[in-house]
Amino acid sequence: LLPLLGHDTQQAAITQQFVAALGKLMDPHGEGVGGLASAVIRARRANLRLTRSHASFDAIRSALNDVCIRRRLGEGEEWPELEAALDLLASICDGPAVAELELAALGKGGMLIRLRRLDRAFMMCDAATDPEMYERLARAIESRGLPLSQESRERLAEALGTRSVERRVTRLIAAVMDKDAG
Repeated sequence: LLPLLGHDTQQAAITQQFVAALGKLMDPHGEGVGGLASAVIRARRANLRLTRSHASFDAIRSALNDVCIRRRLGEGEEWPELEAALDLLASICDGPAVAELELAALGKGGMLIRLRRLDRAFMMCDAATDPEMYERLARAIESRGLPLSQESRERLAEALGTRSVERRVTRLIAAVMDKDAG
């Protein structure tokens, strides 16, 4: 049916894998999360970037919403499988898609899961404040050797401030010092 709706065969198979895995999210043995991890890896290898306008998005959001309707979360309730599922899906989604999937999964509840995910994101951002790591990240963003989309480069450059006057002056001073040392 999915190929008739505009999906190619590979995309239809990946979408079906996502939907099936999300349907098993409440499995006590973790089959849903394992299947979802497999689907995410398959999607990454196929260079699938899930956006709200992507042909698979509505089916994935619907499947996530359906399973979450069966088990509504309270503010401080645990559901490690759902938390892991949201993290896995976030690795192939753009920002607006992540927000919409999180809303479909958590509604107005799930504050514990939201805060844990936000805390992990903060810790990743905090790691970039180490001067050596910051410099390595900034050089990687500026490098054309990494297969990073232009959209991601722009977002990361803005977030890390790699276009600031301070960054340019620091690079200029470092270049002069390297020249003098060599």
